[in-house]
Amino acid sequence: MKKALLCLLMVVAIHMSARDIYVYNGTSEVKTVKDVRKITFGSGVMNVEQENGVVVPVSLAEFNNFSFFARQATSVHSVLANGVEFSYDGKTIKVSDARRISVYSLMGTELACLDVSGKYVQFSMKDYPAGIYIVKVTAKGRVFTQKITKR
Repeated sequence: MKKALLCLLMVVAIHMSARDIYVYNGTSEVKTVKDVRKITFGSGVMNVEQENGVVVPVSLAEFNNFSFFARQATSVHSVLANGVEFSYDGKTIKVSDARRISVYSLMGTELACLDVSGKYVQFSMKDYPAGIYIVKVTAKGRVFTQKITKR
């Protein structure tokens, strides 16, 4: 019954987004499966399907608990209103048709403000410490905000 409840919770969590799963036998880690897409159950086995289609079988007798860890995406690519493109690869912010780019800390402190022009504008985050930032972009007469994570 306990494993059935755990399995139900696991299926709900998996559908939210791809996760990594760590399976434990009570004292140590038995198996790690990255990029989990789907979990199904057979007779005495939990089949963990990865994003690449590989299925990793885990015997239900091998473990007594597991945990999920969400991956935090650092890269972002968005097409905003009016065709404005915003991307962040973990190092550089790139925006199309921007007139101003501002970077803020989560406390609301403005860390950088650039008046820019051109089809594509880049702003390097290499000198900033790891953390979460808010980027405000003024482009084509509109203001957009985007949260980014720097590792």
